[in-house]
Amino acid sequence: MRNSSTSSRPDLGACPHGLGPRSPVLLGALLAGCVAMGCSNRDDTRTLEPVVLGMTADMAPAYMSDEAEYYEVKLPVQFPVMTPTAAESAALGGGVAPFPSEPYIKKGDIDVQVTWTITNLDANTHEVNLLVDPWNEFGRYWPGQAVIDEEELLPNLSGIQSFFPLPGTDSDEESRVTGTFTLEDMQELAIDFSTVMNIIQVVPPPADDQEGTGPVNLVNHAFSFRNQSSNDPLVDQYIPGMIAGLTGFDIGLRTASPANIALEIVVEVTDRGNNKVAEEADFDCLQGVCQWTGKPNRGLLEPPTAFITAGM
Repeated sequence: MRNSSTSSRPDLGACPHGLGPRSPVLLGALLAGCVAMGCSNRDDTRTLEPVVLGMTADMAPAYMSDEAEYYEVKLPVQFPVMTPTAAESAALGGGVAPFPSEPYIKKGDIDVQVTWTITNLDANTHEVNLLVDPWNEFGRYWPGQAVIDEEELLPNLSGIQSFFPLPGTDSDEESRVTGTFTLEDMQELAIDFSTVMNIIQVVPPPADDQEGTGPVNLVNHAFSFRNQSSNDPLVDQYIPGMIAGLTGFDIGLRTASPANIALEIVVEVTDRGNNKVAEEADFDCLQGVCQWTGKPNRGLLEPPTAFITAGM
């Protein structure tokens, strides 16, 4: 279970996932002072530049049906992980299920912590989903949709999905909420993603007369906030013997009505002693995109281009 300091991930779906249109970054001034946090002084921790994502009320729905409509924005966030040296590449083994090769970045190579603030800029209350979909070096998770009752579509869970009502500016309550996805939350996310990749590879689709079984249901179960890895008889059998570490994620907001909402996150990435995270002098990150600025014989892992999904 991920113990966000504000809320855990409920089993609440909403609209189909998509990277969606990037909303204008009109929120810098509005978000000034939204996040007040201390940064680690440890030499092995890199505190990335804040990432700002905005949802505006003039956006088109990401999903619309006769029953409901949903609005969603997402933004990719890359970690400054270096490409392997020739020696590191040569030391990697062959395929280790469910991966085509031994992961270069394994769980335990790096630690990640994400501190976030969401601000409601409207007078009325909005119900908001905060979404995190993980990456590793082999792919990025894409929740997609599941077919319900043969015609209704229901979005699958994100890797982390936190839901809460966010009071408006006319309310006597605070119109912003702040929380943290801890090191433990993000390590659990890495385990869940590797488990999901294995489920997608080895579990066959359900037969026509077996509604409720198959990879989609197991994937949602693995990502559910209620289920802790190594303590879940339903999916423990699918946890791989080797876990690929996270190399980034897609972060997003989702609402059931048009809204003006701002999200700001600060990501801290800590090298655990394997020298796989770039030194701060060797990279620049802006709005989640990192560029290598160091010596020409190295570089950063590129964001993955393969999408991993059990949905439509």
